[in-house]
Amino acid sequence: MPAAINLQKVTVSGWKAIDENPVEISFEGESWLIYGGNETGKSSTFSAIRAALFERPNARGTFADDWVNNQTPNGARIELELLVDGKAYTIVKMRGTNGNGNTTLYEGCGGGRTEMSKGTDAVNEILGLIGARPRGGAGGRDAEQPQNWGILAWLLAPQGMDSVTPAREQGTQTIGLERAVSEQMVQVEETLKASLDTQLTPTGKVAGNSTYKAAIDSMDDATETLREIEIRRGKYIHLLQEIMQISQSIEDEEGKLVEAEGAINNLLDAEVDLTDINTEIATIQGQININEQEITAAKESVDALKEIEKESNTLKDELKDFKDQIKEDHSSKK
Repeated sequence: MPAAINLQKVTVSGWKAIDENPVEISFEGESWLIYGGNETGKSSTFSAIRAALFERPNARGTFADDWVNNQTPNGARIELELLVDGKAYTIVKMRGTNGNGNTTLYEGCGGGRTEMSKGTDAVNEILGLIGARPRGGAGGRDAEQPQNWGILAWLLAPQGMDSVTPAREQGTQTIGLERAVSEQMVQVEETLKASLDTQLTPTGKVAGNSTYKAAIDSMDDATETLREIEIRRGKYIHLLQEIMQISQSIEDEEGKLVEAEGAINNLLDAEVDLTDINTEIATIQGQININEQEITAAKESVDALKEIEKESNTLKDELKDFKDQIKEDHSSKK
């Protein structure tokens, strides 16, 4: 029977669309759905898992020309931790920009792993562990022995990848899944095609009444709702900041009020001796009265001077009239 494979963790760098910054996914034996936009590394991640299990890292051919990301001068590195029939292993495969590569197989995972084999021996031992044959191998006559990479390679390989065709054409046994005979796989393929026909039009567009279309519409609605939530969240944060500022202002004013109340209480409790102040007030009041009397007397003197000035002006006018009369009399005498 083929081996039961349980993926634990994969770490990839420099492989296809993945640059020198490692991508790490901890599967922990669970099923994962990996999604994202174009050129974000989805297919590259699947390809790296497939390559770790089935490929020779120094393989030559057009299918291997784009394995190494052209922006990574140090080449590609794939590290895959997995359980094979419940036993832990770690596979490390590296490929340089010149096409050279090497493989190391470890028993165990993490810091406690020990090296088992390297190079071609490691590649063959890995294929033996998972019950597969090298690329293009004819396979054995044993009905229990897969002829090629098996259904796992098919499932991991996105459309158009080099491993799809041989795996699909061979219709081989599964690796890491329950064994499925050819008739069962045909039924699965027909079911998938029938399901796809209800989702797409003959031209490959999304059918208007399909669940796929409904899912797209739901996603658009969810995106719009999320955008509105983000806008409201921004407004809420702004409002919360204003509330915090107002609360701080209130606390400051309350502190000032407490200080003022304390000062008032201190004044109320203090005993004040007003004797000296009363004496000083009486003295000042006396001075004010004297000043007022002096002002009154000065005012009366001013009024008297004004009367004298008025009488003086009257006398001056009369004297002037006398002078004018004398001048006239003098002129008449002449």
